[in-house]
Amino acid sequence: MDLIVCIVLMFAALLFTVWSGGQLFFATGFGLALFCIYALRHGNSPRQLGAMLMVGVKKALVVILALLVIGMLTASWMLCGTIPYLVCLGMKLIQPRLFVLCAFLLCAAISFLIGTAFGTANTMGVVLMTIARGCGVSPAITAGAILCGIYVGDRCSPMSSSLLLLSTLTGTDHYTNSRRTLRSCLAPLALACLCYLAFSLANPMQGAVSDTAAALGESFCLRPVLLLPVAVMFLLCLCRVPMKKAMLGSIIAACAVALLVQGASPLDLPRVLVLGFHLPEGTLAASLIHGGGISSMASGCLVVLTSCALAGILEGTHATARFESTGREVGLGRYLRTTVTGILTGAIGCNQTMAIVLTESIRRGAYPDKDEFLQDLSFGGSLGPVLLPWCITVYIPMQSIGFAGLGYYPYQFWIFLMLLWRALIWAAHARKSAKAA
Repeated sequence: MDLIVCIVLMFAALLFTVWSGGQLFFATGFGLALFCIYALRHGNSPRQLGAMLMVGVKKALVVILALLVIGMLTASWMLCGTIPYLVCLGMKLIQPRLFVLCAFLLCAAISFLIGTAFGTANTMGVVLMTIARGCGVSPAITAGAILCGIYVGDRCSPMSSSLLLLSTLTGTDHYTNSRRTLRSCLAPLALACLCYLAFSLANPMQGAVSDTAAALGESFCLRPVLLLPVAVMFLLCLCRVPMKKAMLGSIIAACAVALLVQGASPLDLPRVLVLGFHLPEGTLAASLIHGGGISSMASGCLVVLTSCALAGILEGTHATARFESTGREVGLGRYLRTTVTGILTGAIGCNQTMAIVLTESIRRGAYPDKDEFLQDLSFGGSLGPVLLPWCITVYIPMQSIGFAGLGYYPYQFWIFLMLLWRALIWAAHARKSAKAA
């Protein structure tokens, strides 16, 4: 009963926080305090509680360090003009009769390059939604395409913090995971493109694209050399340099480009890396390109820290033992249970990090093979929360692009197809095994 009370109270706090627009780490911190009390009430000493917390914190530290580096990377790419240049390149690729399809593919490409769903929504997503409203394209269909696109990279980019969290928790190789998750999304990606193609033809643009490139050109010197930080990072990734070192190399390249091409002051570099990039207010460029830096990751780091610490308590007190696998599960049934667990933990935690951490803790025993666990977890744990409108995984991107309501929900084709595709793969595997037997 105590466990149910803690879950209900934490769920209520999370829902209130999302509804009121507050910082999520207050709610996860409140939940952590509740479960600390739960642990002490069930006979655990303060020393045992501290040991449980440390188990969770150790898992969080690797991801927190990566988040801080990602924050600096995003800010440096803004300062040197890499992100503005990527946005301008994307705008040139938009075809009026294929706008919805272009919106999905551009968000997918940008999210893969920068590894963050929220960052993609705040840049390319904002631009695309502005165009959709001004040119007669359905905002609901566009919002669904943007939401799916930003999570393509979030799931399989080597820069993705959620993929790094999955790799850390399952003890698998991050680069190998990036390749596997990318391959696993290609068929659903192609099918989703067909869906968005049909809706593009039914909802073509009725006007001209606003000159976003001109607005960005007033604030940045836009040249191909701005792609150097991207090239450096991917070259280092191909050489299998550890991801954090690859990102640090890209940050150094971005800082050099900012000094030599954009004329930034050396004194601007530490300020931007810590506090983020900001242009003078009142311009279109300022509304599109802003943020990043270590400070932008503070809230996310606290959410990861409290979520992992909470998971440490749940493991240490065996609170989730009744939900854990007996080890006899296989194939499709095992995947479906993992997906349902990801959705339920996302519903309770209202964030993707909580869903991944708790699902990994609950479902670990069902998978003797770590790679299979990583694959199923990358579907159910990462994408399951995207089905929940109150989860910040959805709420923040929708707020960023200025879309309210549930009108986008039927147009999450890639999300639906991804979850279905993995189920079909397991079903086909079971059928093949049955014939062989």
